[in-house]
Order: sequence, then C-alpha cells, then structure tokens
Amino acid sequence: MTDKKKIANYHELIEAYRKFWGRKKIGWFTPPRGTYSHSGVDVIVNPELGLIIDGISVVIKLYMKGDEISKAQIELIPVLMEVVLRPQTRDGALMALLDV
Repeated sequence: MTDKKKIANYHELIEAYRKFWGRKKIGWFTPPRGTYSHSGVDVIVNPELGLIIDGISVVIKLYMKGDEISKAQIELIPVLMEVVLRPQTRDGALMALLDV
C-alpha cells in the first residue's frame, strides 16, 4: 500500500473490525452485487462482506472513510441494498452498514 492517506487509517480500521467480530461464530459467503437505475442514473451497490453471524446471513457495506457518515447515508445505504440485493439473498438475510 502506497497511499499514505489510506495507510494512516488501517490500524484503526483493523481494531474496529476486531471489536465488531468479538466472539461471534462467523462464516463467509460472496456478497451479492447489483445496480440501481433511475432516470438515467446508475448506482452500483457493492457490499464488501457476506457473513453468517451466529447462523444469520448478513450482507454488509463497510464505511471506512475518515469523514463522519451523515444521517442521510446511514438511512439510505441499507434501504438501497434492500431494494437492489433482496432478490439475490437468502430469506431472512439482513442488510447492514458498518461504520468501521
């Protein structure tokens, strides 16, 4: 990694991810991916993680930027994931946003 801006956040990101993981029993699956299209605008929906946490499938988008996430983003991202990715997921799968 040569991007100094990204390197500066890595240690903090790894520690936050370890804290999230905790003692949960976790499995992995390839997360679904899709595109939301409306009025000529396409938004790619590409979550980074597909985890089975204590038997529950969870599709997770990671927010790893140093800037604080806005309330609008917190509300919009999981809804967008639900609309686009639901047809590709198991029944009962959860959509989540993890602010790392």
